[in-house]
Amino acid sequence: MAEPALESWIRVDFPTLLNEILAEKFREKHLPVLQSLTNALRIQDYRDRSEEEAFRSLMKILSKLSEEIQAAGGEVEELILQLTAACFRAQRNGCVQCARNQSLMRSLGAIDLSIRILDMLQKLKSDNTDYVFEALRCGVQFIGNLAVDNQFCKDDIWTLIFPDLLLALLCVDDERAVGYSSMVLHTCLDEHKVEQLAHPRNIHLALKVMELCRTRSELDWTVLIATQHFLKSSVLVKNMYAGMSHQER
Repeated sequence: MAEPALESWIRVDFPTLLNEILAEKFREKHLPVLQSLTNALRIQDYRDRSEEEAFRSLMKILSKLSEEIQAAGGEVEELILQLTAACFRAQRNGCVQCARNQSLMRSLGAIDLSIRILDMLQKLKSDNTDYVFEALRCGVQFIGNLAVDNQFCKDDIWTLIFPDLLLALLCVDDERAVGYSSMVLHTCLDEHKVEQLAHPRNIHLALKVMELCRTRSELDWTVLIATQHFLKSSVLVKNMYAGMSHQER
């Protein structure tokens, strides 16, 4: 028998509610709908039986928000940023320990769309810094959750963020966003990707990770990247050494 909380969420017609958001101009009243979906997707049984149509509608909302961000230029409305973060949170929760939803979101184009939004967000010079960082954090967490134990997602994400966007995300002025970005890098890395990092044209990304190890020791992910991946590649170590100053060495 389903738990009471699960039963109550199953009765909510999220596809219809999400389609109502799509049919209107974005408003404050849309936030609770997305927050409710996020809460429902925290429950494993709900994730496992969630409807494809809900994720499809969520993608359409995020695509519409992407257009709003692009059209706004530097000054994106707080509501648009809040709704973007809310969509990312729902997607983030939807793919936790759920290979079915990871594959579904990948097939719907969530990786490409999300990374395009992250690229726009990290370039924003806005007065709404807190809301920008909130959306950025949630988006990075989402692609990180997509990548966990899913090689197809790992490879797609890597193709789109390596090396420039990944470096930019490690340089943003928000500790949590940098931490989540480090997690994405660690999750995606394998022997072949370390070889790519060792190439002279990409060595600046590896050097940034080592800089974070020195200056932000509280970021466990960067230490794990260095010890579990970097130090096992003699070519990468050699090229990093050549790119470091005397003091950094």
